[in-house]
Amino acid sequence: MLGFEPGLAVIEQPVAEIGAQAMRPLYKRIAHPGQPVRKVTLSGRAMLRG
Repeated sequence: MLGFEPGLAVIEQPVAEIGAQAMRPLYKRIAHPGQPVRKVTLSGRAMLRG
């Protein structure tokens, strides 16, 4: 992007892993609806620019 000084900071997210981690529990939930809820935490990375 042009015109932003200093550069913008962004968070890089593991998009493919987010999708995979969303679908696996969904399939398990469909097969076994009584299973407890599971919490998954994935790491991102701060990309400081400028």
